[in-house]
This record gives sequence, structure tokens and C-alpha cells, in this order.
Amino acid sequence: RTTMDALIFDLDGTLYSHANGYEEHFRSKIFEYMRTKLGVEEGREETIWKELFQIHNQSLKGLRAGGYVIEDEEYWEFIRGGTDEYLKPDPRVHRAVESMPCRRRVVFTNCNEKQAWKAIRSLQLDKYFREQDVFGASFMGNHCKPEEVVFEKLLQAIDARPEKCAMFEDSLKNLKQAKTMGMTTVFVTGPRAKTSDCVPQEASKYADAVVAECTFEELSRELPTLFHAQAQF
Repeated sequence: RTTMDALIFDLDGTLYSHANGYEEHFRSKIFEYMRTKLGVEEGREETIWKELFQIHNQSLKGLRAGGYVIEDEEYWEFIRGGTDEYLKPDPRVHRAVESMPCRRRVVFTNCNEKQAWKAIRSLQLDKYFREQDVFGASFMGNHCKPEEVVFEKLLQAIDARPEKCAMFEDSLKNLKQAKTMGMTTVFVTGPRAKTSDCVPQEASKYADAVVAECTFEELSRELPTLFHAQAQF
């Protein structure tokens, strides 16, 4: 009976709810970037983005695959502002994060590390995560979730065994990969969960628990073993 090696949290839609408007904000900034920086015709940006995202699972990777030349830092700075305006601390999420015993907590996101860390600070979750606990787009290089290679790279970087990790995600596609590797999985549905990549019925197949938000109340009810001092999985 041992404590979990790691708790692995997605950022967007997991450590905060999409209901706060931040996702809509940075999505609109992606479309603005496509028009103003890449010369995409107004009215076509969402269709182009959606087609590329469905295939490549990350906006930047998709746009590059579509032939657009993009400078990393400029792109991330352009689309990921406004964290202090949209992201506010949620004591219910704080309580959940601090109450689950583990050797290490990490954030595993397709966003880049600098902007992800700004978001974490806006959420005041920097009490529980260090900047070096954020593994994002730079760490993943030319890959992104849900590719197995980035999951393996993360586990190696944090010296964790998949069977001793729990992953919290709002994407069933990403949870499917985590579950296949042996992790405990929590599907955070939110008001608009990413179910387009898997039919909703598959949630029970790939998730050990399903919650609307990553709060202490929901997680302790749906997967109480996560809060045991000597959690056994």
C-alpha cells in the first residue's frame, strides 16, 4: 500500500471550468491571429481551425501542418492573454488538489509552459505546483496529447509508474491513452466536455470516475480512494 507516484492534471477545463469564458476568449484570439497574422480570409478561420484541430489535437501543430509559418513565442503571447481577467481561484479545487496524497503533482497540457504557468498563478494554484511541474508544448516538441510518446516522456521525466498515477482530464481521447497505459483516470465533464472524439457511453470504459468539476466534494464522493493516506489501486 503506497502513496501515488503522481497526480497528473490537464489545465484547460480541468483545473478551471470552461464556464468562466477563458476558453472562448483564447479561441477567439486564435481566429484573430489567423486573420491578422496568417492572412486567413475572415469567415473561414473557424472551419480551417476545426478541420486541422480534429486531425492534430493542438491548434499550433494543426496550423503548421496546414502550411502556415508561425513563431512560437509570438503565437502563444497573442492567444493566451487575459488570465487574470478570466481565471479566479476556486477554494473547492484548491482543497481537492491539496488533499490527495502523492509524491508529485504535475500539469500536463498542450498549452505552452509560460502561459500555462501564468494561468496557474491566476488560479493561485502555485501553492501546490512549481513552475518546473508544468509540462507543455515545449516539452512535447513536435508531438502533443494524446500521443503515447508524450505520455511516456512525461512518466520518464517525473520518474513515475503509470499504475501509480492518476490523470484528471476533460478529453476522453487523452484519458483513453492514459487508461491504456494503466493510469487511474478521472473525466472532468464540465459544461461542455470534449466528447466529440469518443461517444459519451465510453466515459465509463476509460474513466474510473466522472465529475463535472475537479472539486473536493465531487472527487471525494466519486473516487474516495484518491484521498486515502495510503491509497491502494
